[in-house]
Amino acid sequence: MKYLPFILALTLAACAKNSEPTAPVTLVELYIDDGALQCEQPPRSLEQSKALLTQQKIQVGAARCARIDGMVAMQCGLKDLNVHVVSVSEDDVGKARSLGFEPMSQLSHHGQKSLIDQPCPSP
Repeated sequence: MKYLPFILALTLAACAKNSEPTAPVTLVELYIDDGALQCEQPPRSLEQSKALLTQQKIQVGAARCARIDGMVAMQCGLKDLNVHVVSVSEDDVGKARSLGFEPMSQLSHHGQKSLIDQPCPSP
């Protein structure tokens, strides 16, 4: 019974330490070409694109498939306009860019993002 105040004090101190606020993480959306070549090479899966980041200890938030709104010549061997979009911490943008991911600002035309979400292809 004489140790109860001591144990209670330690418990309260531990709770107070765990409840300290943490700085909010700012997420940034980046994109990468899915690697497909018309008539030839199938696209890299969204999971494979995310793995490029997670293998480098970059945590991925939301991820989705999309298409750049534009036109491309229909010819075997050429790239298409399909991309993967991921959210990463602002602190990891430099590392992600070194892996081939680009900021969404690269897609802007007069301040408007030119990206259309679409379902990911079936494997």
